[in-house]
Amino acid sequence: RERVYYRMLYEAVVYSRSAALAKWSQWASIRFDLLPATLCLLLSRLQSDAPTHPLAHTLSELSNVGLGLPAESCGDGAEAPAGQPDLKAMSLSSLDEVPLASGSIAQVHAAVCRGERVVVKVRHPRVGEELLLDMELLRRAATALHCWVPSLRWLNA
Repeated sequence: RERVYYRMLYEAVVYSRSAALAKWSQWASIRFDLLPATLCLLLSRLQSDAPTHPLAHTLSELSNVGLGLPAESCGDGAEAPAGQPDLKAMSLSSLDEVPLASGSIAQVHAAVCRGERVVVKVRHPRVGEELLLDMELLRRAATALHCWVPSLRWLNA
């Protein structure tokens, strides 16, 4: 019976595509000291089975920051902030269509920039907005638990 419940929990995490929930689940998957081993083993699948986003999103995001465009057409002439790369001086000459890896927040692609092999990391669509929403929902859930389950208040000490 527990396995069915844990399987439902795992599927809820996977199908929600919630970055915060996936990150929490990845952390929980290694906490055999806190959670049942059956649940930890099931959640550990999230360490390597993250979905990918479409190549069109990757290309759009790279274009938005000036990568992938000819160097002379990038930017507005402003200097890069101190400590930040000058994106106007960079352009990708190639990008592998299949990602090297994908995680709960982003995926990475091999590329060539100015003749050198590099790796570019691109966040999944809407992940920033979803993280903000997830954090607000978690904050509200924690507040409710704090009020309704006095025995858990020690967690907030």
